[in-house]
Amino acid sequence: MSSLARRSVTAVSWNVLAQGIIIAVGFVRSILLARMLEVETFGIYAGALAIVLLAGVFADFGFSGAFLHHAPETDNEDHAAAVYLSLQLLFSTLWGVAMVAFVLLWASGPARTALLVIVITTAVELLTRVPSTMLVRRVQHKRIAILNIVNVLLVSLITVGLAWRGVELWTLLASEVIATLVMGIGYFVWWPAWRAHLAWDRATAAYFLRFGAPLLGANLLETSIQRIDDIFVRYRLGVLDMGFYSRAYTFASYPRGLLSTPVTLVAGGTFAEVAENRLQLSKAFFRTSALLVRAGFLLAGWLILIAPEFVMLLLGEKWLPMVPIFRIMSIFALIDPLRDLLTSVYVAVGQPRRLMRYKLIQLLVLIAGLLLLGQRWSVVGVAVAVDLMLVVGIGQLMLGARPWVDFSLRRIFLWPLLALGGAVGAAALAIWAWGPDFNLWLSALLKSLIMGAVYMAILWLGERRRLLEMWGALRKQLQSA
Repeated sequence: MSSLARRSVTAVSWNVLAQGIIIAVGFVRSILLARMLEVETFGIYAGALAIVLLAGVFADFGFSGAFLHHAPETDNEDHAAAVYLSLQLLFSTLWGVAMVAFVLLWASGPARTALLVIVITTAVELLTRVPSTMLVRRVQHKRIAILNIVNVLLVSLITVGLAWRGVELWTLLASEVIATLVMGIGYFVWWPAWRAHLAWDRATAAYFLRFGAPLLGANLLETSIQRIDDIFVRYRLGVLDMGFYSRAYTFASYPRGLLSTPVTLVAGGTFAEVAENRLQLSKAFFRTSALLVRAGFLLAGWLILIAPEFVMLLLGEKWLPMVPIFRIMSIFALIDPLRDLLTSVYVAVGQPRRLMRYKLIQLLVLIAGLLLLGQRWSVVGVAVAVDLMLVVGIGQLMLGARPWVDFSLRRIFLWPLLALGGAVGAAALAIWAWGPDFNLWLSALLKSLIMGAVYMAILWLGERRRLLEMWGALRKQLQSA
């Protein structure tokens, strides 16, 4: 095995480990904070975060992508990193000053506090991307994973302690401050991977600006797709709806992280390796997409079924209005990994421009959905609009991939849809037959057992051999990744 291959295996292992710890610790922290903080507090924080993340695309300017790209201007890694840091410092400072002025003129009260803190910490965090991107370029992910683990542990410990003492908004803002300190110390002070210094030359700077400009457009489109619904809910519907909406998406996303991260980490490299072989690329795509769909449908159906019990038992009665939003967002969070997988196919075959066109259409669909459905059905309509946007996006990506990949929609979706319908129907019928007087814990357990058993039974009856083939192929990929 080559040195690069060994580093790639190590990188995947550390990323999967860090992701698992982050999801587990973050899930527990989210439950505790949801029980201790007011719904409106989450709305204020999430709304401010959405604005800063969208505006922050201009400060980032795609410099990290330019640094990762191997070009004559980046061959001298130390010098290129120093120019990158100089550019990032300039852009972060200008962006930070402009954002602070905007916040002071436009916002007031707790919203102003949240925006100012997140703007300042984001401006500093952008500087830490220079050494972290250098480690990614070297395929050295151990330090990144360790810092992410330290960060989630410290953030969880301190924020839960603050919430327990009755602190509201600053509990959530503390997570931004702590993360910035951890990354700053970890990358620049404690055993630095690169001794930070500034440098400048016109040719290297011009390369970063020239390479980053198209990435700026792509990142702006993607961030708009991810955040414009948050901004609409916060500033059109209010902080209470934003609180419910943000937590619904957060909790619906935890299973997605466990499901998609190991698969997509392996799939991206596999697709790139077999991109020139249509048959091999088609087989690799079918195996990974079929696995994601079957696992995603099971988890989505399970979350939809147990949503009332989950919210009531873990979060508390004040969060019950979140149930319909949580159910709808579960569909988005557990099908969205398929969009990520399709994106990897386009990158592997060298068609990133098509992604820009598809993302623009998705954004237009989302905006139309927000204006039509969000205005009519409030936050539930917003969640439906997001799901519709995702369906349109996946449809575009799958149809557009046919020149490079052969696949059957029937083979990918038919049996999971039949299994999902049968399992949800069986569980709902069992609960209805039992009657309304049902213990919440017992209800959740019964729904889970029936859902899992019926879903797996239908899949096993319909495609036993295919399931065994997919599992065997995936196991080989994981072992040789």
